[in-house]
Amino acid sequence: MEALSREEIKAFIDDMLEKTEIGELISVLQRSALSIVIFSENFADSSWCLDEVATISQIMEEFGHRVLPIFYKVDPSCFRGLWELCCYH
Repeated sequence: MEALSREEIKAFIDDMLEKTEIGELISVLQRSALSIVIFSENFADSSWCLDEVATISQIMEEFGHRVLPIFYKVDPSCFRGLWELCCYH
């Protein structure tokens, strides 16, 4: 975060939110140009993570928001189709 701040890049990490603050997440996403989504082993087990991806997907469609997926210790093919599923979660 410090390195991003030095470059005058504002960063937001969702662990700064309580799990009930989806409205704040939407507000932050609407003001953002890019989301980095980190897919990990337990990602799909978390309803909060699935809700976040659904929200990001909606913001992407409405505002031209860009998404950079990162696959951490998982095979990306395991997440094929997850984006569409999350939109209907």
